[in-house]
Amino acid sequence: MGPLLSGPTRVLKFGHTPTVLAPREERPPITDLISFGWDGTSGGTYMWHMIEQDVLQRYRPGSGKLRLIVVTDGHDTMSPEHYSGLRGMDPLMSSLHDFGYDVEWHIVVLGQVSQSERYESLAAATGGSFLAVTSFDESSRETARFLDAIADSGRSDYAHARRERQKQYELDARNGKTEKFEWFKLAEPSKK
Repeated sequence: MGPLLSGPTRVLKFGHTPTVLAPREERPPITDLISFGWDGTSGGTYMWHMIEQDVLQRYRPGSGKLRLIVVTDGHDTMSPEHYSGLRGMDPLMSSLHDFGYDVEWHIVVLGQVSQSERYESLAAATGGSFLAVTSFDESSRETARFLDAIADSGRSDYAHARRERQKQYELDARNGKTEKFEWFKLAEPSKK
């Protein structure tokens, strides 16, 4: 998963509490820092509420987007009630929208996860990307597309393509092809 870690990247592990495996100030290669701390010993996932708290504490809303990449093998099992489970993304997104954040999600689901299409819908609604795999194979076509979407996300001419993906999501949601989120509002084009 090294390509996900290029450039200024902050890596958190979801467990009982958020654990910073690599602070944003670290410069690549940070893979060793992450591999030393990455384990499944917590037995649970504290995700949506933790992400909300982390974003609110570390980033300020503004005219740009905040790109969040999540790698998960399941659902949030440890957040407070409204943020727990797969539906926990809804209060998170409502809150971040209310505070003025423009979030773009890129989500990797590892293994067989029930209702992973909801993760896919979240990524689509924000103009991000989604990948469901049993193992992360950098040479697969799907993985390459996912990594390209993340790389393209940093380019200045990306806003139009992102907006088109969001419009496609909106059309699919109206036609019942994907889930419609109450928090979804098509972002205004950037003035940059």
